[in-house]
Formats: sequence, C-alpha cells, structure tokens
Amino acid sequence: GSKFRSTFGKIASLSGAYIIPDVVIGNQGVLGDADPNYFRSIFGDFEVLEGSTKDPVAEAIRASAQGTMPSICLLCGEDDDLYQGNIKVVKVLRNHGIPVIWYGGRGNHRWPFWNDMLPHVIRWLVTNYVPEGVDDGYNTSIN
Repeated sequence: GSKFRSTFGKIASLSGAYIIPDVVIGNQGVLGDADPNYFRSIFGDFEVLEGSTKDPVAEAIRASAQGTMPSICLLCGEDDDLYQGNIKVVKVLRNHGIPVIWYGGRGNHRWPFWNDMLPHVIRWLVTNYVPEGVDDGYNTSIN
C-alpha cells in the first residue's frame, strides 16, 4: 500500500492485523501457537521492526509527510480480536493528518462481515463514494 505508493492510489484493509507492537514484545495473544521465528521470517529482527519499512503505520506516516499517501479505508468488526488494533491505527493515522475512512459495526473475523462490507469498499475504490453516516474522519465515531 503506502510502501508502493507510486503503484497504488488507494488502500483498503479488511480486518487488518496491525500487530507490530505486539510482535515486538512477544505478545502470545497475537502470536498464538505460532513460533516467533515464523514472525521473524516475515518481519525480520524485532529490535528494529517498529518504524522500519516493514511497519505499515510508519510507512503511511512517511508517505503522508512526502505528500504521496494513497487514500485509505479500514474496516473491522467490533467482535474481531483485531478491532482495538484497527481503532488504534485509525487514531494514529488521523493524528498525523491522514484521512481514514472507517467502517466498524457488528461483526467478527469471518466472511459474513466482509461480504456485507465489500460492496461499499469496492464502490469507494471505483468511485470514491462513501455512504452517509460512515466515519470519514469528519463525521467520526472514534473518540
């Protein structure tokens, strides 16, 4: 997404796993049964992960500072274990002046929630349409 901003004009994240801080501290709630070496194979050295080019939030902040941040839409259901992480990312990005369209609501980390949201996301990707009442950063539901 923001790392390849010369290629992509928009980013849509459906129940994104914004777990970098948890991976760094070895939070087993995020790591589950996975061997930490699995996460090292993806992210590299945990000691330098936060703020690196493998940290999507840091990459977005850098892209925004350079004026090259693609438009972004995040969604996650309230019953998803990843919900609080997504809320935190929305707040951090908005605090850095990055407008984020946010779809929350009832749902979990399952296809029924995503299937309900996909038509809205696809319409936004194609036409920039955001339904009335959706948290677009101006009419915000996140405090």
